[in-house]
Amino acid sequence: MHHSRRSFLTGLTAVGASAVFTTMKSRAQGPASQARRIDVHQHYSSPAYFELLTRKNAITVNQFRNYTPARNLEEMEKAGITTAMLSPTAPAVWFGDVEEARRAARELNEYAAAKMVGEYKGRFGLFATLPMPDIDSTLREIEYAYDTLKVDGVAFLTSYDNAWLGDKKFDPVFDELNRRNAVVYTHPLEAACC
Repeated sequence: MHHSRRSFLTGLTAVGASAVFTTMKSRAQGPASQARRIDVHQHYSSPAYFELLTRKNAITVNQFRNYTPARNLEEMEKAGITTAMLSPTAPAVWFGDVEEARRAARELNEYAAAKMVGEYKGRFGLFATLPMPDIDSTLREIEYAYDTLKVDGVAFLTSYDNAWLGDKKFDPVFDELNRRNAVVYTHPLEAACC
């Protein structure tokens, strides 16, 4: 089991990047003579997520104070970015409350799928937010994100509740993602434990 998961995680970056770039190129790019940029590290916010970050006094709240999808597109245009892959910023949705994380992940995913990916075709892709570290909620959100919202992949922080992604308790999540041949994006977050 460890060898299989370790092999999966080792090859994930190259496979995930090539899958995203290939998919996004065919969807978003024009003729080969027109070079396009794809930003795979683009954070976003919804009004509800901004309220959550504000309530929790999250250090990242200020970067979203005046956030709108239209402003995001303006910045993309200035930088020559054709397509941006959306993911939440740290701390994502985990503040120690499973139900709050579940609701926040669903709201963020639905917001991005409808208001950004849906309204600005070809400009945004979505790495779904997951309510980690709760395994059952995360498995349900993976199913919803892929089967209903048709996301491009999933986003993880590198640790949750002082456990790194390689912790055995997360095996069911990675087994499901492996079954789906999922693209996985990871964002660094230092664990308080080590």
